[in-house]
Amino acid sequence: MNSFLKSIKKPVGIIVIVTLALLAVIAIVGFIRFNFTNGGDIVPGKNANAVQLICTNEYLISALYYSPNQEGIMEKLSLTVKHSGSTKIYEMVPAMAASGAKFETTDQSFSFWEHQGEFRLSQGENDLSLCQKSTGPIDEE
Repeated sequence: MNSFLKSIKKPVGIIVIVTLALLAVIAIVGFIRFNFTNGGDIVPGKNANAVQLICTNEYLISALYYSPNQEGIMEKLSLTVKHSGSTKIYEMVPAMAASGAKFETTDQSFSFWEHQGEFRLSQGENDLSLCQKSTGPIDEE
C-alpha cells in the first residue's frame, strides 16, 4: 500500500500546483477584463476601482475591485449591497468560473459573477439580483 501512496503523491502535487496557477490566471484575467470592458472609477488612496450597479429586485450594489498584489493576483472584491432598508458589506475572493470574473465569500454562501457586462449576485444556488453598470448617478431613495 505504501508504494501505491508514493506513486500517486507526485501527480496529486502537480494537480494542486496547476489548479492554483489556473486560479491565479483567472483572477488576473478577470480583473484586467473587467477594467477594460467596464471601466471602473479609480478610488484615490485605495488602489481599487469602484463600480455602481443598477439591479433587479430593488438592489443597489457598489463593487470595489482591488488591484492585483505584487504577484499579479487579485485577492479581493468588496461589495456594498443595499436592499430593503439595510446595507451589508461582503468581502469576496476570486472563485473558479468557466468565463467572466467570479468572486465569492470565504464561506461560499454568496457569489458575485460578471460576464459580458451583466453582473449576478447569488446566495448559494439562488440568484438574488441581476445588475448592469450604472451610466449615471444612482437614486438611493
